[in-house]
Amino acid sequence: RGVYMISECLLWDFDNTLGYRDGMWTQSLCNVLTNEGHKNIDSYAIHRSFVTGFTWNRYEEAHWDYFEGKTWWEYTNSLLYRALNVIGFVDIKQNKNLVTQFKTEYLRLDAWNLFEDTLVCLDKSKKLGYANILLSNHVPELNAILSHLGILDYFDNIINSSLVGYCKP
Repeated sequence: RGVYMISECLLWDFDNTLGYRDGMWTQSLCNVLTNEGHKNIDSYAIHRSFVTGFTWNRYEEAHWDYFEGKTWWEYTNSLLYRALNVIGFVDIKQNKNLVTQFKTEYLRLDAWNLFEDTLVCLDKSKKLGYANILLSNHVPELNAILSHLGILDYFDNIINSSLVGYCKP
Protein backbone atom coordinates (compact mmCIF):
# COMPACT_ATOMS: atom_id res chain seq x y z
CA ARG A 1 0.00 0.00 0.00
CA GLY A 2 2.96 2.27 -0.41
CA VAL A 3 6.17 3.16 1.34
CA TYR A 4 5.95 5.32 4.42
CA MET A 5 7.61 5.88 7.76
CA ILE A 6 6.09 4.31 10.84
CA SER A 7 7.31 5.25 14.26
CA GLU A 8 5.64 2.43 16.19
CA CYS A 9 4.15 -0.70 14.74
CA LEU A 10 3.23 -4.23 15.65
CA LEU A 11 4.11 -7.10 13.34
CA TRP A 12 1.56 -9.88 13.24
CA ASP A 13 1.53 -13.33 11.71
CA PHE A 14 -1.80 -14.81 10.65
CA ASP A 15 -1.76 -18.62 10.88
CA ASN A 16 -2.13 -19.78 14.47
CA THR A 17 -1.61 -16.25 15.78
CA LEU A 18 -4.70 -14.33 14.69
CA GLY A 19 -6.61 -17.04 12.86
CA TYR A 20 -6.57 -20.67 11.86
CA ARG A 21 -8.03 -23.35 9.64
CA ASP A 22 -8.43 -26.73 11.31
CA GLY A 23 -6.03 -29.24 9.82
CA MET A 24 -4.65 -26.77 7.28
CA TRP A 25 -3.21 -28.51 4.19
CA THR A 26 -3.54 -32.10 5.37
CA GLN A 27 -7.16 -31.85 6.46
CA SER A 28 -8.09 -29.93 3.31
CA LEU A 29 -6.74 -32.72 1.10
CA CYS A 30 -8.41 -35.36 3.28
CA ASN A 31 -11.71 -33.47 2.94
CA VAL A 32 -11.41 -33.51 -0.85
CA LEU A 33 -10.63 -37.22 -0.89
CA THR A 34 -13.51 -38.00 1.48
CA ASN A 35 -15.91 -35.91 -0.61
CA GLU A 36 -14.85 -37.99 -3.64
CA GLY A 37 -15.75 -41.20 -1.77
CA HIS A 38 -12.29 -42.32 -0.75
CA LYS A 39 -12.06 -44.00 2.63
CA ASN A 40 -9.17 -45.05 4.88
CA ILE A 41 -7.01 -42.12 3.88
CA ASP A 42 -3.52 -42.14 5.37
CA SER A 43 -3.57 -38.58 6.70
CA TYR A 44 -0.22 -39.09 8.42
CA ALA A 45 1.44 -39.95 5.09
CA ILE A 46 -0.11 -36.82 3.56
CA HIS A 47 1.13 -34.75 6.48
CA ARG A 48 4.65 -36.20 6.16
CA SER A 49 4.71 -35.36 2.45
CA PHE A 50 3.91 -31.74 3.32
CA VAL A 51 6.88 -31.36 5.69
CA THR A 52 9.17 -30.18 2.89
CA GLY A 53 8.89 -28.32 -0.37
CA PHE A 54 6.57 -25.48 0.52
CA THR A 55 7.85 -21.98 -0.03
CA TRP A 56 8.14 -21.39 3.70
CA ASN A 57 10.53 -24.37 3.89
CA ARG A 58 12.79 -22.57 1.40
CA TYR A 59 12.85 -19.11 2.94
CA GLU A 60 16.51 -18.60 2.00
CA GLU A 61 15.55 -18.53 -1.69
CA ALA A 62 13.41 -16.21 -3.79
CA HIS A 63 10.40 -18.04 -5.23
CA TRP A 64 11.41 -17.24 -8.81
CA ASP A 65 14.71 -19.06 -8.22
CA TYR A 66 12.89 -22.41 -8.07
CA PHE A 67 9.37 -21.86 -9.43
CA GLU A 68 10.71 -22.34 -12.98
CA GLY A 69 8.17 -19.89 -14.41
CA LYS A 70 5.21 -21.31 -12.47
CA THR A 71 2.73 -19.25 -10.48
CA TRP A 72 2.50 -19.72 -6.72
CA TRP A 73 -0.45 -22.11 -7.05
CA GLU A 74 1.13 -24.03 -9.95
CA TYR A 75 4.22 -24.61 -7.81
CA THR A 76 2.14 -25.56 -4.77
CA ASN A 77 0.01 -27.91 -6.86
CA SER A 78 3.16 -29.93 -7.59
CA LEU A 79 3.37 -30.59 -3.84
CA LEU A 80 -0.25 -31.72 -3.82
CA TYR A 81 0.44 -34.12 -6.71
CA ARG A 82 3.39 -35.47 -4.74
CA ALA A 83 1.18 -36.04 -1.67
CA LEU A 84 -1.41 -37.86 -3.76
CA ASN A 85 1.28 -40.08 -5.27
CA VAL A 86 2.63 -40.88 -1.80
CA ILE A 87 -0.76 -42.30 -0.77
CA GLY A 88 -1.15 -44.29 -3.98
CA PHE A 89 -3.13 -41.95 -6.22
CA VAL A 90 -1.36 -42.12 -9.57
CA ASP A 91 -4.11 -41.48 -12.13
CA ILE A 92 -3.15 -38.16 -13.74
CA LYS A 93 -6.70 -37.15 -14.73
CA GLN A 94 -8.10 -38.03 -11.30
CA ASN A 95 -5.28 -36.20 -9.52
CA LYS A 96 -5.79 -33.08 -11.62
CA ASN A 97 -9.44 -33.05 -10.55
CA LEU A 98 -8.49 -33.58 -6.88
CA VAL A 99 -5.88 -30.79 -6.96
CA THR A 100 -8.41 -28.40 -8.51
CA GLN A 101 -10.86 -29.27 -5.76
CA PHE A 102 -8.16 -28.79 -3.13
CA LYS A 103 -7.75 -25.10 -3.90
CA THR A 104 -11.51 -24.57 -3.60
CA GLU A 105 -11.59 -26.49 -0.32
CA TYR A 106 -8.58 -24.76 1.19
CA LEU A 107 -9.93 -21.32 0.32
CA ARG A 108 -13.44 -22.09 1.60
CA LEU A 109 -14.04 -18.98 3.69
CA ASP A 110 -16.30 -20.62 6.27
CA ALA A 111 -13.42 -22.93 7.23
CA TRP A 112 -11.31 -20.04 8.54
CA ASN A 113 -11.64 -18.83 12.13
CA LEU A 114 -10.31 -16.14 14.42
CA PHE A 115 -9.10 -16.81 17.92
CA GLU A 116 -11.44 -15.40 20.55
CA ASP A 117 -9.05 -12.58 21.49
CA THR A 118 -8.00 -11.55 17.96
CA LEU A 119 -10.42 -8.64 17.55
CA VAL A 120 -9.77 -7.40 21.08
CA CYS A 121 -5.99 -7.37 20.48
CA LEU A 122 -6.17 -5.72 17.06
CA ASP A 123 -8.64 -3.12 18.30
CA LYS A 124 -6.51 -2.35 21.34
CA SER A 125 -3.35 -1.95 19.28
CA LYS A 126 -5.14 0.52 16.99
CA LYS A 127 -6.50 2.49 19.96
CA LEU A 128 -2.99 2.69 21.39
CA GLY A 129 -1.81 4.23 18.11
CA TYR A 130 0.20 1.34 16.71
CA ALA A 131 0.29 0.56 13.03
CA ASN A 132 -0.59 -3.09 12.50
CA ILE A 133 1.51 -4.85 9.89
CA LEU A 134 0.69 -8.39 8.83
CA LEU A 135 3.74 -10.41 7.76
CA SER A 136 2.60 -13.84 6.65
CA ASN A 137 3.65 -16.83 4.60
CA HIS A 138 0.30 -17.47 3.00
CA VAL A 139 -1.74 -18.12 -0.12
CA PRO A 140 -2.24 -15.27 -2.61
CA GLU A 141 -5.90 -15.05 -1.54
CA LEU A 142 -5.05 -14.08 2.06
CA ASN A 143 -6.75 -10.68 1.76
CA ALA A 144 -10.07 -12.35 0.88
CA ILE A 145 -9.76 -14.52 4.00
CA LEU A 146 -8.94 -11.47 6.15
CA SER A 147 -11.86 -9.56 4.67
CA HIS A 148 -14.26 -12.45 5.32
CA LEU A 149 -13.06 -12.62 8.93
CA GLY A 150 -13.58 -8.87 9.34
CA ILE A 151 -9.97 -7.95 10.10
CA LEU A 152 -8.58 -6.66 6.80
CA ASP A 153 -9.10 -3.01 7.76
CA TYR A 154 -7.07 -3.41 10.95
CA PHE A 155 -3.86 -3.60 8.93
CA ASP A 156 -1.86 -0.64 7.67
CA ASN A 157 0.19 -2.94 5.49
CA ILE A 158 0.09 -6.61 4.53
CA ILE A 159 3.23 -8.37 3.41
CA ASN A 160 2.27 -11.73 1.96
CA SER A 161 5.10 -14.04 0.93
CA SER A 162 3.16 -15.52 -1.99
CA LEU A 163 2.84 -12.05 -3.49
CA VAL A 164 6.31 -10.64 -2.76
CA GLY A 165 8.24 -13.82 -3.64
CA TYR A 166 10.10 -14.30 -0.37
CA CYS A 167 9.12 -16.09 2.83
CA LYS A 168 9.97 -15.23 6.38
CA PRO A 169 11.80 -17.91 8.34
